[in-house]
Amino acid sequence: MSSLLNPLIIHLKNILRIFLLHQDLYAIYKLLFSLSLRKKNTVYLLNQRSFGFGHQILELRYARKVSKSRYAIILSTKRFANKFLHTKMTSGCIRTIKFNFTFIYDIVSVYLESKNYIDVGAAPNELSCKFGIKYGIEYKIFQYANEGYRRIYDSFPSRDFSDLPQFFTQSEESSLYKKLRNRGINPNIWFTVLHIRNGDWSRIRNTSLEAYSDAIDFILQKGGQVLLTGDDLSNTKDLPYLSKNTQGDLQLFALAKQKMMIACSSGPQHASFLFDLPVILTNHMFWETFPWSCKDSSLPKMIRSKKTNKFLNRSEYMELRKSGRYSIEGIDCDYELVDNSTEEIRTAVVNKLNELETNDYKGRNSQSKFINSFDESSYVHSTHSKIDDSYYKKYKKYFEN
Repeated sequence: MSSLLNPLIIHLKNILRIFLLHQDLYAIYKLLFSLSLRKKNTVYLLNQRSFGFGHQILELRYARKVSKSRYAIILSTKRFANKFLHTKMTSGCIRTIKFNFTFIYDIVSVYLESKNYIDVGAAPNELSCKFGIKYGIEYKIFQYANEGYRRIYDSFPSRDFSDLPQFFTQSEESSLYKKLRNRGINPNIWFTVLHIRNGDWSRIRNTSLEAYSDAIDFILQKGGQVLLTGDDLSNTKDLPYLSKNTQGDLQLFALAKQKMMIACSSGPQHASFLFDLPVILTNHMFWETFPWSCKDSSLPKMIRSKKTNKFLNRSEYMELRKSGRYSIEGIDCDYELVDNSTEEIRTAVVNKLNELETNDYKGRNSQSKFINSFDESSYVHSTHSKIDDSYYKKYKKYFEN
């Protein structure tokens, strides 16, 4: 029976591919010949990575801003990290043209660079990134990405969210609160979203739930709740959990209604760019990058030399970065990344809850020597957050030398 079905399945898959290809060709036809898409003030918004949640948060907000008073068309693939977010951010102001096949999306994007376009990407396009990784020039790609992030962050110099749409109607909120309750979260009690990354790509950014056990216990002792999110986790320690496949509206609603967030180096770390709430960015990969909001704080990973068994200081760290031996793909075998300890994460949570209570997010210790050690072109100068006070004090000699 299976031998009879296999040719049929292959045939049906081929028919589907042809159908999807026809859809993409029709999208190209509309771009080239449709009068409604060729108005005089049309601007094409390119390089928006719809398949990355963090990219959606940053790039769609920037796209809304730069397309104001213009007829804007944004190109995307049909892979949406959060389709609900894309719909809300583009509705009524930006028209979306979607492509099924990435190679067609890439070709059309390159062609439209000869037209009136705006690069809304926070990083170089996917082709450039793959090229950089293949030929070992990741740091050069990072420098280009730095320009993109700075361009976006400089467009939003203060904590003003008036440019954003209304994400949820009253009826939607009522429905989504019920869904949160069904997942184990009491809407009448404050909660924190804890995002754990456990992906196959860039495993260097993955985190372990065990490292957050002390912080979870502290939040529960303080009367709060912890909502776990992230890639499909086999062990959730009986915490309320939203998997990666959770509907986009509920994912975004949870980020919007939490009291504060505990994140890792993954897309949801940018939640404070959409919602006026603090984020603690734990196990942060790169020292020269900071979250955006003045309410945020971070705990960068320390790096230890296997030869000397000592932590790298700031100068040694930058030498490692510029040489390409430490990137999003991994780290040289002569070094090891040191994850934040359970105590360090717990202390950062204690500090953030104190800041929330006093509504004072200014650092207790100056970090200007560390921040000013980076080139003026670095987007760290366009952000407003800090390294957690206790963490900075503990590793100050490494950050400032």
